[in-house]
Amino acid sequence: MASGSLNPNYFPNIEKCLAGELLLLSWDDLFDAVFSHDESKRDFVTKLLSGNHTKEILESTFPVFPPPSTSSKSTFDSQISTIPSGGQFNRDELKEDALWLSKQVNLEEKEALRLTILEWQYRSESRLQEGFCQAEVASLKDALGSDFVDRSCQGRGRRPLARDEETLDSRNTRRARLIRRHLEQEVLLLRLAEDLLDVSLLPDTDETAPPQPGRRLANLVRHGSAGLTQDIEDAVKFIQAQMQSLQSIPSWELDEPHLSILKVVGDTASLQMIGVALEILLLRLRSSEEKPSSQTVLHWLKFMSSVAFFASFASEIDAQQVAIQRIQSGASLVSLSLLNLASTVATLNKTALSGHAGRHDSQTEYFFDLDCAFQIYELLANEAATRNIQAGPAILAWAVAVHRIKQLGIAMKENRESHHIQRTIDGVAAFDAATGRRSSSGSGSSFQPTIFEDLLDRFTTLNTSDDPSVFLLEAAIEHCHIVEYIGVLAASAGNTARTLAVYKFQTIQELLAVSQSFLGYTPELVSSQLALLSSTPDSSSEKRVYDPAMEFIEDNFLLEGFFDTSAARFPYECLPFLRFCRVLAKAPIFSEDGTQYVEFRLRRLVSFTQAAVKGIDYRTTREDEIGSFVALNKSVNALDLSQNKMLTFGHQESETTSIIPAGAIGEVISDPDTSPKVIRWQYEFSGLAYMGQLLELRYMGLLATALTPFEDPDAVTSEIIGVLTTLLSTVLSGTFYGQSADQIEHHCTSILDEASSNLASDMDLVLYIFDILEQELQAFRRRSTSVFDCRVMASCLHFVSVLTKIKPHLIWSYLNRTSLLGHHSAPSPILNIVTVVEVPLRNFDFLENCTELYRSLVNLALRESGHGLSSTQGLPSRNSTVSAAWRFQSKMLLAATETMFQIFQEISDWSFQVSAQQVRISTSIADSFYDIIRYAFDYGLSIGSSNHLTIPFLEAAKYLVASFRLSGPEDSAIYPFTRLFFLASTVDRSTLAHEGLFDRQVSAVLSLASLLVRYGQVQELPLSILERRIFDAAPCLIRTLQSPSSVRTPCLKLLRFVIGYVERYQASSLLGHLGSSSCIDFVNVVRHLDQKSITPDERAELWKLLTFLVKDSQQWLAMVILTGAAPDDFKRVKSGESPAKCVPGPTFTQSAIKELNDISRLPRTVSRVMLEFVLEAQQNWPWVTKDLSSSDKFFSTIVLFVAGFDPKSHDEIDVAQQNLVATVVADIATTHLHHAKVAGDFNAVKTFLPLLNWLTSNAVEVSSYNSSLHANLRRNFAAKYNGLVVSDVSRTGLTERFYGPNFFYDLQYASELLAKDSYWQGRRGMPSGQSFAAEFRRANTNLSVVDSELTLLSSLQRFCVDHCRFFARDREVQKAMAQIVRKSLQANCQVYPSEVLFESLFQTRADLCLTLLRQLVAFGVKGSDFAGLLEPAWDAVRFRNGSYEHAIINNDLAYWRSILSILLLAIQFHVKKKRRPTMIPGSSTGVVTLDHENVTFLEITTTIVAEGFKSAVLALQDQKEKKLKTDDDTEDDLIGPRDISLLLTLLQTILRLPSLPQFLVELSDRLSASGIITVGLLLYSWSHILTRSESGAQPRYAEYSVQLLASISSLPSVAEELAVEGVLNRLLSSKTSELLQNVPGGASHTDTRPNCSYLYQLWAKGFLPLCLNLLHAVGGAVAPEISAFLNRFPNQLIRASTSLMLTSQSAHGGAYALTLAVTNEAATLALISRILSSYRDAGASAAVDPTTILPLKGYDAHRKAIVEDLRDILAMKEEARRKLTIALDEKEVSWQNTKNGNVLDGKIVQELKMALAALSTDDDQDEK
Repeated sequence: MASGSLNPNYFPNIEKCLAGELLLLSWDDLFDAVFSHDESKRDFVTKLLSGNHTKEILESTFPVFPPPSTSSKSTFDSQISTIPSGGQFNRDELKEDALWLSKQVNLEEKEALRLTILEWQYRSESRLQEGFCQAEVASLKDALGSDFVDRSCQGRGRRPLARDEETLDSRNTRRARLIRRHLEQEVLLLRLAEDLLDVSLLPDTDETAPPQPGRRLANLVRHGSAGLTQDIEDAVKFIQAQMQSLQSIPSWELDEPHLSILKVVGDTASLQMIGVALEILLLRLRSSEEKPSSQTVLHWLKFMSSVAFFASFASEIDAQQVAIQRIQSGASLVSLSLLNLASTVATLNKTALSGHAGRHDSQTEYFFDLDCAFQIYELLANEAATRNIQAGPAILAWAVAVHRIKQLGIAMKENRESHHIQRTIDGVAAFDAATGRRSSSGSGSSFQPTIFEDLLDRFTTLNTSDDPSVFLLEAAIEHCHIVEYIGVLAASAGNTARTLAVYKFQTIQELLAVSQSFLGYTPELVSSQLALLSSTPDSSSEKRVYDPAMEFIEDNFLLEGFFDTSAARFPYECLPFLRFCRVLAKAPIFSEDGTQYVEFRLRRLVSFTQAAVKGIDYRTTREDEIGSFVALNKSVNALDLSQNKMLTFGHQESETTSIIPAGAIGEVISDPDTSPKVIRWQYEFSGLAYMGQLLELRYMGLLATALTPFEDPDAVTSEIIGVLTTLLSTVLSGTFYGQSADQIEHHCTSILDEASSNLASDMDLVLYIFDILEQELQAFRRRSTSVFDCRVMASCLHFVSVLTKIKPHLIWSYLNRTSLLGHHSAPSPILNIVTVVEVPLRNFDFLENCTELYRSLVNLALRESGHGLSSTQGLPSRNSTVSAAWRFQSKMLLAATETMFQIFQEISDWSFQVSAQQVRISTSIADSFYDIIRYAFDYGLSIGSSNHLTIPFLEAAKYLVASFRLSGPEDSAIYPFTRLFFLASTVDRSTLAHEGLFDRQVSAVLSLASLLVRYGQVQELPLSILERRIFDAAPCLIRTLQSPSSVRTPCLKLLRFVIGYVERYQASSLLGHLGSSSCIDFVNVVRHLDQKSITPDERAELWKLLTFLVKDSQQWLAMVILTGAAPDDFKRVKSGESPAKCVPGPTFTQSAIKELNDISRLPRTVSRVMLEFVLEAQQNWPWVTKDLSSSDKFFSTIVLFVAGFDPKSHDEIDVAQQNLVATVVADIATTHLHHAKVAGDFNAVKTFLPLLNWLTSNAVEVSSYNSSLHANLRRNFAAKYNGLVVSDVSRTGLTERFYGPNFFYDLQYASELLAKDSYWQGRRGMPSGQSFAAEFRRANTNLSVVDSELTLLSSLQRFCVDHCRFFARDREVQKAMAQIVRKSLQANCQVYPSEVLFESLFQTRADLCLTLLRQLVAFGVKGSDFAGLLEPAWDAVRFRNGSYEHAIINNDLAYWRSILSILLLAIQFHVKKKRRPTMIPGSSTGVVTLDHENVTFLEITTTIVAEGFKSAVLALQDQKEKKLKTDDDTEDDLIGPRDISLLLTLLQTILRLPSLPQFLVELSDRLSASGIITVGLLLYSWSHILTRSESGAQPRYAEYSVQLLASISSLPSVAEELAVEGVLNRLLSSKTSELLQNVPGGASHTDTRPNCSYLYQLWAKGFLPLCLNLLHAVGGAVAPEISAFLNRFPNQLIRASTSLMLTSQSAHGGAYALTLAVTNEAATLALISRILSSYRDAGASAAVDPTTILPLKGYDAHRKAIVEDLRDILAMKEEARRKLTIALDEKEVSWQNTKNGNVLDGKIVQELKMALAALSTDDDQDEK
């Protein structure tokens, strides 16, 4: 399907949608597109917004779908009429369902039609979500365990696990899905409106900018046209409507089973919409500058009171519980925002200060409306009375407002009364006795009560208390549990990257800030403020719009009210101050020198507060209304507050003691009547150092003496370590003022040094923390109860995790001192602590910190393995530490891994208070396992290799692989995988509070499973229980594909890996695991995923999976994918009809063809895998080729796309990707031509000629390797990083590699290894390209191109090997073949680096040349293009090795043989070369010119043949002495018979050259001088030794050596030398000759006895030609010797005399066999006999003694009979003779079947005539 076929129109062409060509837009698709980070979706969103209908829907603050109308009905009718009646849908059914839905939910008809089509379109997805079929349930029982599946089958909520197949597509089920989809779309529409409003309110900053499409849409549909008052009214109406839906029970006109399910779905949707509506209203309230009227505020609070702030809402269904929590928090925050406490108090103060505090008639503020304010008080007082927790924030806010009103009222009343008294006095003074009048004293109105007094009077009517706020305050704090509830609200606020979360935090913070200003520093407000600040994660690297901690620090009022106050009470009250330090230490606020705010404060505390216990001697210095001040009489120890052990000091005894000196001034801050008094001393000290001392006291067991009795020592210890940990984490993750990693590390070290400054000289803080950890571990072992506090251990573990980045060299040795990971063969206590302590409490903070430490140790082991590698400087001082650490690493990692493996197995059975914690722990463990296996096996020379980088991980990785990849029946180790897959496929995502975390967990486990499967696959291990059970879990995996893209991509990879692995060992058809219906649904899901606009990488993964699924092992599913119809449908249809398609729309093949017809628009990664899909389909299903051929331009398009690419005009990555595309296109061409051969379509090759030409130019040379780049990189890297080589960071292939900057060398791995080295990423001020990382990126890019070129060459080789015989008929193709050979040979004459990458390159090209040359020679091609191949062939021979001797020394015999074979074939073109004479000008005389290649032939004969023969024989002797094989051709690195045969053939070919006479003399002299005769005789004499009798080997060396002698004997001068050497007598002395002499009856051409066929070859092709050549060259002088020699083989002579004898029985019984070999023997022997007879008859005239020339025994006597036999055979008809003829090899078979007739028979007849002519006497001729 074409990417982007999700149509951007809200109402697209319905006909195309129903035809499957387009996907109708759903609101889910719109939501994904709007908030996607994929920039390619911008156009999609823009087009979508161009429709008015979408904007009209989204214009409302609370959007809903439009109801039916008259116009909508007419539009509906017109749309229905456009739908054709045919197709895979029922038009009447669609119409009925749409009208029914419109009626049931009061929905516009065309919207109902959209939903109806959407239901039809996504029916497969819905069917998969309905449950599992019986086949899937059976498969899941194997994957998950029968008990687990049986429990699940009992019901998941209200939906059973197994679905009812019979009713799955019934009308009721279909309509129930319609209702459900409508409800889901309603919720999604409201969510979209909320998110758009949220996005529109975000500030425009680079760090927090939302995805661009979402920003654009938010701007277009920005809310604000309606007023805030109207929005509140609309919200109330909307919520009331949803509550009515909750209370009603609609019939839906459906059966009961569906009604009960839909009721749950409907209630869930209503609850979700209420929650979203409340959040939208909160956004509007906080963002609007409009102030709601008093009536609006009152109306809202009345509504909230009527529903009791939703406090009564409850449910047992997970999705509804999540929605209810959202509703309750939303209601609380909206009510709190509506009261607007901060603005309210500010307005009250402003009004009071203005002096206009009379009645406010305008009622612009709701609290100045007496009736409204009274009713609000009454409503909230009632909620307080009922202890409504959800109303708590509003109650507290109103209590603070009432409290302020009371304060202002009393103040103004007192002020008015004082003014009244003063005026009375002034009035007496102004009395005029004369007149009896008073002076004017102002209006009487100034004595009227203020609005504050009026409000207070009204409030007191409901409360007997003088203070009406007291009741509300007490109720909010004590009964409504406001402290705990604020913690809940803050924890559920969400990600501060969203405006909604920011508003929630700000609303809560305003409440606390205003409350603190009136209520002061109270424990409740402190706890609430800490809960708010603690609600954000510790990660300082996360980009946020709003950070509560930063806002807190920047707000002086909050800072003074909370933090400064807690600091002033420290250490009398330790915990509040420490907790504030901990939460504020997260804030990335630094000074110019990089000091974090909390660090700055802790380095210099200016007061020390403690109780004046017994022993503290002080005196009062001043006592007034400001306070009571005292001074110390004697110094006191600040670390001992014990009343019984108080020590006073007159002086400071040591630097490690904290002393408050005598004379220090202090202020009594406690109640004067209490005892002991609490005094804040003016004493400046380091808070960091003091905390270090407290930890020292904790280690010594004396911490309680330094704390007040109400402080918990464990809590203080935990908080101190937590403060240090958080502070160090913030500094480590902070990037301020461009500080380097070393500077940041030094900064952290200074913090630790400061904390250790007052400790003993031989101790430091780090060591104390490790010792405290061990104390806690031992305390756990000694516990007497199951209750144990793990807070200190958890804090210590968190500290150690951070310490791995600061002092890595200490971790292993210090950790080894503890028993955390086991000690002295004792197991680790981690699992025991978790099961005993944390499992009952359902709080796993200790375990979470253990997993964090485990992950840190894994990362540390990697960094430490490269520790000190940046240079050799400084190594001696730290080598001892490093080497000591290496001794611990492997053992400790293994122990930790064993423990984490057990936890990974059991964690799914544990119950967690916070589900997100379980997800985080599981994800961390899975990531750690993944990294361990990857670090151990994915880097280095190979998976099995080890180096100092991989050694720490090897044992742990082997344990993991062995534990997960079990071979036995026990499969519990696999359950964490399969059960998570089950959960991911069945979970209701609306119940996920942290959906992103859950997806991250699923993705991590999928990646781990893929890595384990990939390990077995790459190592070619037998199938384990892991792969089997994951394959059984396929029903879950195909449903998981409907998850977000972050999960979908690793899921696709796992499916592909496991299917490919399983199919190697067993039947891997998904049909048996999914059932037919789910298989079809699965195909539809994949189709829809491909149709949607997704990333190229995801599309590539989809098509890779499809490529696996069209193999013949997936026959049923492959047919569905390729045809769109199930194979069963083909059987059910009538003849001539097409089967009904079960997959709507074009098939995947049709879609691929359509997209590839416009291949230039596709990303190369996608086009390549699409082509691979087509190729796989072609190779498995021949009929696919017909579909491809039916496309007018498919093949031409893809060929031109490749042929038109110019590598020089593109960058390296494009070239590499294009080469891969060309590779697949070449393979497609290869497959297509196979089918063309079968069809006899010889013109098919013409389509691919441009491809062949392009491959010739670009696929042979492989010249992109940048030698200097790689050589310099290797040299410089090894020099800079002592102990490292570039192969240490190269990939072994465990994980898939993709072309690009990270192809061969893993830069991420190298960056983790060398993160702190400035030369890796480049020093500051250097260009970005001048770093090792940049060099590795360039190397990876270059290697991508090189690898793609090698792949391209392999595809060319496959193309040529498979079809060179087929397409060599065409002259143009022949020339192209010759060009490929020429380029290959020229490339083999170039120098290549000695890289593993190129080990087989020369051989590959040589094999390609051999294949092509054989066919060219077989076709008998002629011309200069082919004869000219001798030169590059000879150059290639001389370039590498140059001789057999060097080939043997270089262990390069395989290539040497290939290149000699190429040379041999190149010479063949000269053998058949016709030499035309050159005419002399002015005459008719022709002159044959000398061949310029003669010198080459002489060199070949001398250096290659002669010298090579000697080298080969010597090597054979050496091998024999070393007891190595000498007669085996399967050993490539040993000399064998094939080498002798090759040299012999090469010599024989040269001797057949038509230009031989031109250099015959020179050739003879060179051969005579080369010693080849001696070596040939030597080989013959050794032949019986070189051939092992026990192996049944045949005497080929004897045959080849004699053939060699026979061949060179054709040269007259060489033959004479052979005669002089007595060659025949030396041959007779060999054991092999004795074997031939002793064969009973002689060896024949059809002999089946052991070795007899080879002995016959020795006789017929060796001895006889040798004798004939000697007779011809030497003459009568050698005739006696030859006759004597031949007579030594009487059995052979006798057999030869009868070998052609025809009898009636042999002629008709089939026992007789006529071969070319036997006729050749007959001709040769006849010639020898005739020549010998001639010399014998000539006698002295020929200078011979006739008596010495003996007749041939058993042959000459039967010459007449032999002549008759020859005549009988010649007299036979050709057909009769053909029946007797046997072809002995492929060449003779081809001779029998040539177009020009039976060439073999012609050769046989020729030999027979020659024999007949030689044996016939003159009398015989006369008789004729």
